Amino acid sequence: MKSFQKLLKNNKINKGKHKASSSDQQQQASLSEPDRTQHSDLTNTDTDTDTNQDISDELNPSSEVLQGIPENGQSFPQSSTPGRNRQISETLSSITNESRPASRASRLSHGRGPIMPDSDDESLDNHNQQAHSETRLFTPFRTNSNSRSRIYSAMKSPDAGTQRSIIYRSTSTLLTHCSDDSSIRRRAVSSRTKRFCVAFSLFTVALAFLLFAIVHIWIGNLVSQQLKSTDSPLDMIKRGIVISKEPDHVAISGIEENTITLSLAFRMGLDVRQSLGWEHKDMRDANVWQRVESRLAKWFVNTSQNARVIISKPVQIRPLYYSIDQNFTSQLDLSEDKMIEVDLPPFDMPIGYPVEKSTEVSIDEIAKLVRFQLPIKITSSETLKKTLMSAWEDRRVNLAISVADVHVQIEYDRFPSMFHSLLRKRANHDIKSIYKTVTVNVPELPPILENPTQLVHIDGYSFFPLASTADPDDPTRLGIRATASIPNPLSQSRYLSHLDLNMDVPWQFPLQVFLKLPSESEPESIALSNSDTTLSKTNGVLMASVMTVPFRVNQSEERLSLTIEGSLVKQIEDGNATVQSLSGPLSEFLDRFLKGLSTNVSIRYDKGRIEHDNTAHLSNQPVSIHAAYPQTQLILGDNDDDNKDPLPSNSPPPFLESLLAPLDVLLPFPGTTETQILQNITIKDMSFSLSGTTMICSGLVHGVLALPAEMSGLSDMLNITEIFPEVIVFDGDLPSDEDHLIEGGLEEITSRPILFFDQQINRLFSSKRYLIKRNEGKVVNQKDDKGPPTPEPYPTNAFAKLVPPNYIPSQLIQEPSPDNPTKNLTILIAELKDVPLTILPGQGDVFRRYAAKWLFNRGQEGLKTSVRGESDARAIINGFGSINLTGLPVQGTFFVGAKT
Repeated sequence: MKSFQKLLKNNKINKGKHKASSSDQQQQASLSEPDRTQHSDLTNTDTDTDTNQDISDELNPSSEVLQGIPENGQSFPQSSTPGRNRQISETLSSITNESRPASRASRLSHGRGPIMPDSDDESLDNHNQQAHSETRLFTPFRTNSNSRSRIYSAMKSPDAGTQRSIIYRSTSTLLTHCSDDSSIRRRAVSSRTKRFCVAFSLFTVALAFLLFAIVHIWIGNLVSQQLKSTDSPLDMIKRGIVISKEPDHVAISGIEENTITLSLAFRMGLDVRQSLGWEHKDMRDANVWQRVESRLAKWFVNTSQNARVIISKPVQIRPLYYSIDQNFTSQLDLSEDKMIEVDLPPFDMPIGYPVEKSTEVSIDEIAKLVRFQLPIKITSSETLKKTLMSAWEDRRVNLAISVADVHVQIEYDRFPSMFHSLLRKRANHDIKSIYKTVTVNVPELPPILENPTQLVHIDGYSFFPLASTADPDDPTRLGIRATASIPNPLSQSRYLSHLDLNMDVPWQFPLQVFLKLPSESEPESIALSNSDTTLSKTNGVLMASVMTVPFRVNQSEERLSLTIEGSLVKQIEDGNATVQSLSGPLSEFLDRFLKGLSTNVSIRYDKGRIEHDNTAHLSNQPVSIHAAYPQTQLILGDNDDDNKDPLPSNSPPPFLESLLAPLDVLLPFPGTTETQILQNITIKDMSFSLSGTTMICSGLVHGVLALPAEMSGLSDMLNITEIFPEVIVFDGDLPSDEDHLIEGGLEEITSRPILFFDQQINRLFSSKRYLIKRNEGKVVNQKDDKGPPTPEPYPTNAFAKLVPPNYIPSQLIQEPSPDNPTKNLTILIAELKDVPLTILPGQGDVFRRYAAKWLFNRGQEGLKTSVRGESDARAIINGFGSINLTGLPVQGTFFVGAKT
């Protein structure tokens, strides 16, 4: 009983301490936040320590109240009185209820977050607190077995220290339980994190597999579509290639033997959209799948910069009429049929994928400027010549283009190295062979272009003496120089700024000039006809051998100007192997030239001129007039074979010679415009006498030789040795009436009488001529095959015709000009002796009036007399030979019988 009273006493002490603790809390509340925190920590610590100490001191095994409590969770013994058990329970309840507020107020809160007193949790239900405390102290299944054993052992132990530590250890057990709850919470959070990571990993893997499946299905769809379309990769490439319609730049950068190097620049690219056959798809109306498909394709294209195209073998071009296997492979040996080879260097083809349909804008976005240096090699000149001739006849040409060993590689520069190596292996594509046939149509030419006679126009020409260094025995040659113009085939390109085809042609092309001689079956005319466009060597005589002077091709000019220089040949061997003098054909040519009549000649390419140069003086001593040879910008190469002699710098390449070999152009060579070469004809000391019944005349013929400007260089070489005049004598001045000549239905006006040629010239050059007199009003047809007739009726003051029976000797002398003493004139002198003077029919009255005036009234100066007609002449060109000139017009006015 005493022990129980002592326990109640301690309980009252604890209640006083609890009140002090409450007053301390109020004091702590009045403090500042930092001070209150520090004071609360100290107070709680002391209070908890004292409370635990008092409880431990009261609850000891020697206490009567705790005697009889069973150990290790055993139930209370039945022998214990009920009153005693009730007393123990009430005592323990009072002790617990009284000590619990102070212990709870002083106990600290453990766990995460800031340390705070447990007084903040006073709102808890006291009933729940009591139940919790009883359960923790007395309920066996609510505490650890070891802890219960220690508590019960301590309560029954007689040691007071053990009794004191029971309540303390039970409090520590409560604090340890709270710490275990925080650990459990932390472990729960960690477990939830792990579960989330596992779930996210599974979701990521599933999403990756889903994307892979989508890409796989898309690629499979593309492959299936391409397999259904039966398009090969080559067909897809052909369909997707985009090339600009016209190049951005074209220029000739060099010409070597059988090789022309072109500099080209044009826009090109590969349209992947068009290659896949999607050019008609409109993404604006497309579904989601098509949009994704388009974006994926565009993304793959954007990762590649371009496609590298490497062609290891030259591109071969052949005419299709050769037998070529349509299934061409690189192993086939068709070298004998090759016409052209093009060495195509490796190049980069841009790749693009337009979003919209293929339009001009999308093409410009895909295509980029690509530059090439293309060496074009002519492998077979004969094949090229046959192809061009066939194309000209058929107006079209079929060509076979074969390409072998093509390697295409798509570069991917935006992928990691692993994907880059993988895509590089998959993106390479080798094309064994490509075979393509192309038909090129030759446009129809205007009629004026189909007639070479109207294409080539000779602007000027001249003859001059030419010194010869090849043959010492032949001191001189008769040189010829002509300038001709042809339509510029590049003139239309001047409107295209991207074409730069201006170049200098440094080669001298050898040409031969043939004069046509009509055969027995041909009409005696050299007029051109549409069917007569070529000459054979059997009906043509070589007249001159010439070469072109280096010239410049300027695309800004309408016509190209060519200068031709050479010499007239002296003799030639015809097709019958008989040697004949060329004085006859040359005379015919010069005769027509001096009359102002054009002569048709044939110009052919002289391929043997390079091997057998008969005019070496042209290379050793150029004869160009005031012309400097143009500087060439082309690269002239030598033969690839070192054993062969290099080509001369002025000889054309072999492929050009082959193209020009069939050249045979028939064109007119115009005559001079200065036809009056014998001027101021006079008969000095003219006298008349009778020889029987025939009137004869004597005198000295005097005239001035005025060569045309084209032959002015021959004045020192030319000498007229004989003349044969045929003139009409007039009383007084020459008549003013104009005679009209009708030739071939065309009217021609001339101021001289009709000119008739001798039999030889007439056979070669003449045509039917008719005379019409204006004052008579009637036409007299007179064929010129019975000798030279006399026009009828005659002018009113004409009275006689003077015709010598034969050629009379003549010569040329140099005399100072009366107008310019520093300039010499070439004077023709010939003596007339007893030349018959024939009185014209019906003109006797005119002759009698003229004779009366000569006898009785000729005056101091003499009787005014005029002559008009024509004259033949025989001339010699020193060192060259003789020529015959016929029908030279002569006329003049002079005085007869002047008194001295």
